[in-house]
Amino acid sequence: MTKTVLILGHSFVRRFEQFVLNSLDARVNENLNLNYDEVQISYSGHGGASLERIRALGTSYVKEQRPDVVIIQAVSNDLCKPEKTVDLIFRRLIEFVVDLRYGESVRSVVILQTLHRIAPLKPTRYQVDLPWFNSRVDELN
Repeated sequence: MTKTVLILGHSFVRRFEQFVLNSLDARVNENLNLNYDEVQISYSGHGGASLERIRALGTSYVKEQRPDVVIIQAVSNDLCKPEKTVDLIFRRLIEFVVDLRYGESVRSVVILQTLHRIAPLKPTRYQVDLPWFNSRVDELN
């Protein structure tokens, strides 16, 4: 029986999906080189999305697709907001995981690590104080 995996998150997931769909490298494919008879991967990435938006959209996708595994790449957009404490972000992430596991009966939920940001090589639309942001990443992880 085929296992289904939903990779859920913000723009990183959207960009990752575009990379695997458009890669000219024969070693890369949309199913991450996993056997289609064993695993089927789908992606749901939303640029600029907060954890609340990812949760709302993700819950509807989970109800629709009924994946066995949900992989979450989220919260870096939330960490940019000074009004959101790291503790609040963490609690909301855990609430989402509990809802997926016990409310939606997802067999496994994986939370990907939030990574530090480095200084961009060119100006970006979303400026953030990097030492401040990275200290929040350290606190969260």
